[in-house]
Amino acid sequence: MSADYPHNRNASLFVLQATAASGLAGAAFGSLLASARGQSRLAWGFSMGANWTVVALPFFGIREGVLYYRHWQNDQRGQDSYRLRNKDEIIASIASGSVVGAGIGLMWRGPKAMVAGSLMYALIACGTQSAYLFARQYRLRRGLEQRLQSTSQLPTPPPWSLRQFLEQDILRSESHGDTKSLADSDFDPLGAVFMWARNKINENVDVPDWTSPLLNAWDFEYRKRLSLRLGILEVQVADLKESVGRLRREVSVREGTLRHAALTVS
Repeated sequence: MSADYPHNRNASLFVLQATAASGLAGAAFGSLLASARGQSRLAWGFSMGANWTVVALPFFGIREGVLYYRHWQNDQRGQDSYRLRNKDEIIASIASGSVVGAGIGLMWRGPKAMVAGSLMYALIACGTQSAYLFARQYRLRRGLEQRLQSTSQLPTPPPWSLRQFLEQDILRSESHGDTKSLADSDFDPLGAVFMWARNKINENVDVPDWTSPLLNAWDFEYRKRLSLRLGILEVQVADLKESVGRLRREVSVREGTLRHAALTVS
């Protein structure tokens, strides 16, 4: 739900563009429904487009504010916001959806509907953001494979598997460190609250495997280990590229030597 890295974009322009796109999508969807029901496409398109615009404007505005706050937090801790991008986007979408849902419930059905509206819109935002993240990971994976195949003879990564992505083993408590002993510089209040809630749920509820990617985003110890592994992989890839470059230079030198020898003999 965010095509560019937030530090590199104009927040106001992004909110306006996203709101306009949502309004157009709502109008198109309303027109399709009206055509299916044999009713006025103009009335339905205008009504649904206006409703989607009213919902999208505060949603994307709040979401962008939460994203910038999260990035400011990351900068204060010396953390790489780009590596925490998925987590920050999910948190921002859920927070924005819950606030907008509570407001819509209050306006349309009164105070009693605030909790239900907040939960419903938070789930919708979480599901939509998660689907976008899955699609983005798949697209990046495919792009990496094509890039490696076209530029070098380096081994390509194994094919992207949605099943493997969904079935990451993160629900076992023994697979993670003690989240209570985090250093002050690593303090993550939102993550700590989620980890506490996750542990309580795991104690009483059998959580299905498809929830793993969502829980991954708030697991601080998992993120630390993942960042360490990414750093190791980056070093290994750099060493491998250097080795390949050295081998290519040696092959070029040998080919030149053989050509020179062949010319000398002839």
